[in-house]
Amino acid sequence: MSDAPTNPTHETSNTACSLPVSYDCMPLLFDVKTAAATLNIGLRTLWRLTTCGAIPSVNIGRSVRYRPEDLRAWVALGCPDSPGAAKRVREAVQR
Repeated sequence: MSDAPTNPTHETSNTACSLPVSYDCMPLLFDVKTAAATLNIGLRTLWRLTTCGAIPSVNIGRSVRYRPEDLRAWVALGCPDSPGAAKRVREAVQR
């Protein structure tokens, strides 16, 4: 028997993260490489979609980051690539 404390109210996941199933394992923001890999698109494509305003992003200083919920909403809306689509995606997330 291990000495590790257990929490019977949470189930453990089968992923690489051994914490209880929750958002504790998910980062709040993805970097460019992680966002591109998550969407299964290239870095240049992600950058093009970001700079034209088609996909929502967060600027922190000179760094660009992506919220996972924004990426999910962007995919759910059909991956729009028109300039300014990021605004519609953010509105969908807020509903």
